[in-house]
Amino acid sequence: MTMLGKSYIELESSIAEIDTLTSDGFDLDQYTQDLFDASRATGIDTSTFSENVYTALTASIPEDMDMDFSMVAHKLATGGFTNEANAIDVLTTAINAYGYEVSDAMKISDLLIGTQDRGKTTVDELGKHLGDVIPIASDNNVSFEQLSASMALLTRNGIGTARATTYVRSMLQELGR
Repeated sequence: MTMLGKSYIELESSIAEIDTLTSDGFDLDQYTQDLFDASRATGIDTSTFSENVYTALTASIPEDMDMDFSMVAHKLATGGFTNEANAIDVLTTAINAYGYEVSDAMKISDLLIGTQDRGKTTVDELGKHLGDVIPIASDNNVSFEQLSASMALLTRNGIGTARATTYVRSMLQELGR
């Protein structure tokens, strides 16, 4: 099988997966065209980008916003030295825990990049560990901005990202009691 044939089969499979998550009457042809456009804009092959869109859909990103969201996640992954799946995970965790709108994804992304720039961490490390503390921070009325600042401060002072999230989580659990 040629490389083009394999790519086409992968794309068809990815679109079929996406179709299982969309509403009745959803314009799959337009969606496929949007997928091609987004793929060209990001430089990611269409099959990979469609996997990112599928991951976003499964994390409760609405079908009419998942292309734009996936573009934000791609930019975060590039600037944050991580992959799109990790970027999608940390973004959707923050959106869901804090009740943010999907349109706030860029703001969250900017905060994560700022944490990376001001601390000694990467978005990759934050994405792997921050999910353990985001829901607890939200429950204790600690804003995402405050959480990001605390992570930047702790990591800048030599505490590793995993340990810093454990410290913050423990502190918030104690304060919440």
